[in-house]
Amino acid sequence: MSQKVIVIGNSLAVTIPKESARELRIGAGDRVEVHVDSERKIVSFRATEKISSAEQKIAKMTANFMRRYDKDLRELARK
Repeated sequence: MSQKVIVIGNSLAVTIPKESARELRIGAGDRVEVHVDSERKIVSFRATEKISSAEQKIAKMTANFMRRYDKDLRELARK
């Protein structure tokens, strides 16, 4: 299958056909790991593991904690 490279802002993109995305179980907003083999001129990608809703909640709580107590955490790090 052949896909066209398109311009999005200052970046280039290649679309993934709907059937291929379904087979890979990926959708809009999902993250993928990209590997470039410049010697063989091959670009490949694979879906990254999706984190659970509990892990997402913990990550948000941690980010909020760090944002809220940033000044105090920095002060503790200096001691």
